[in-house]
Amino acid sequence: MQSMIPRAPPPIFGATWGSIAWRYVLAVAVVALATLIRIWLGRAYGLTAPFVLHYPAVLLAATIAGGGPGLLATALSAFATAYWVFPPAGFGIEASEDRIALVLFISTSLFLCVLAEQLHRARWARADTGNSANFRSASGAYTVGEPYWRTPGGYFSTSDSPYGTFDQGGNVEEWVETAWDSHSRVLRGGAYTGPYLWMRADDIFSLPPRSEGSATGFRLALVPEPATLTLFLLSAWLKTRRVTKGRVENIA
Repeated sequence: MQSMIPRAPPPIFGATWGSIAWRYVLAVAVVALATLIRIWLGRAYGLTAPFVLHYPAVLLAATIAGGGPGLLATALSAFATAYWVFPPAGFGIEASEDRIALVLFISTSLFLCVLAEQLHRARWARADTGNSANFRSASGAYTVGEPYWRTPGGYFSTSDSPYGTFDQGGNVEEWVETAWDSHSRVLRGGAYTGPYLWMRADDIFSLPPRSEGSATGFRLALVPEPATLTLFLLSAWLKTRRVTKGRVENIA
């Protein structure tokens, strides 16, 4: 499949949704939970520390999902605290110490987001040993060049999956049986035309089944069905019994 001549890059909107949207949903959910608990603690126990739960919320979002979701968590936390926590209700922050606390929170959270994003990129860099997939680097160059960005099966020696298959990342986005909706089907994995962030097996997007392109395809694999394997083992066992019975009769 890698031997196809690239004609145009694949659409990115679906892949972006499949691989990134859940991280931003996580950021929204974490901030919403932190805000609700903070409001409850303030009303029930008179808690005055405004960002006591939003600092860990931003840190959690940035550490798990990356710098982008961390920035979203920072913005939502600042918005929620300024509107529901600082007096008076709304965005009219009266106390100077509240304004200072807001500035310090935003500054510290931005630093945490940058640090978390650097850690994410460093983790990806350590995971890529230089022989795991073909993809387009930040400079626009491919890790495997012309002609046609081709490699033989198993060329990427560190790309083996738990199932013993190779080259499923950086090949082409592969069609699977899962339906995205009534009009589209799911594709998984990243193609050689995309960046390394799309190489994950859980990076998914969708296209109509009639779509064609140089960066989409599918993989053929032979997997014995359970019924076939059961029949094979049963036939082997019966054959062994017949052979053993014949030997016993000959001896008798």
